[in-house]
Amino acid sequence: MKIFSNTKKQSNFSQAQMSQADEQIREQLKELLDIIPFQDSRLLLRALTYRSYMFENPNKTQGDNEQLEFLGDSVLQFLAGDYVYEKYFGEQEGQLTQKREKIVSNEALAILAQDFNLGKWIKLGKGEELTGGRTNPTLLSNTLEAVIGAYYKDSGIDAVWEWLKPMLEQLETIKIEPNCSQVLSDAKNTFQHWAITNHQQNPEYLVIEESGDDHNKVFTVAVKVKGKVYAQGKATKKRDAEKQAATLALKKLGLI
Repeated sequence: MKIFSNTKKQSNFSQAQMSQADEQIREQLKELLDIIPFQDSRLLLRALTYRSYMFENPNKTQGDNEQLEFLGDSVLQFLAGDYVYEKYFGEQEGQLTQKREKIVSNEALAILAQDFNLGKWIKLGKGEELTGGRTNPTLLSNTLEAVIGAYYKDSGIDAVWEWLKPMLEQLETIKIEPNCSQVLSDAKNTFQHWAITNHQQNPEYLVIEESGDDHNKVFTVAVKVKGKVYAQGKATKKRDAEKQAATLALKKLGLI
C-alpha cells in the first residue's frame, strides 16, 4: 500500500512535464542536493513545504510535509535506537533510552539543521515568515524529520543510514545547556510543575488574538496563573503558541 497518493492534477502530468519539473527543482535546490543525494528532487521539495505555503501557492506544490515528518520521526527513532544499542551494548534499557532521546531531541535536531542552513530552503506561508519560522528550533527539527522521511521513501533505509550515521555521532556530542532540552520539548509541563508547586493551580492558556487568513492563521496565546498573565506566545499553531508562552514565562522566572 502506498503511503502517499497523487492528486488527480498530479496524475495528469506527462513524463516530460515531470522530468522538466524535476530539473527545475534540482536547479533551485542544488546546494542542498549536494548534501542529500535525492534521486527524486520532488520528494525533497515536498519535505521542505509547509501546509501554509501550499494553501497560498496551490499551483506550485505537490503536497505538504506533515506525513513525511511523521515518517521521518519513526525512521529517526529506529536508527537512533539501533545506533545506541550497538554502541552501548550491555547498558540498561533506561540508559539507552536517555542516550537515544538526547540524539533525537528537538534542540539537537535544530542545531544540526542549522549546520547545513536548512532554514534557507523551507517553503513557508506569510504568517510563519513573519513569526521567524526559518530560525524556529521546533520548525527546523520538524523539517529535518520530514527530509529524513522523504529520503527514506526516495532511496531506502540503507541510504538513510549511510547519510545519517555521521550525523548521529555529531548529535551525540552536541552540548545542550541544563534544562534547555526539557524546556524546548516540554515547556508546558515544566511551567505546570512550577505553577502547582508555587500556587497550587494549573496554568490557563487563552487565545487572545487570531490574525491572518483561515488557512494561515497566527495565534497569540497568553498563559495565566491565578489571573496573572506571565507571558504571551505567537505562532501559526495554537500548541506552538502555548509552548512559546510557557517557555517565555520560564525565562522571566529565571528558570532557564
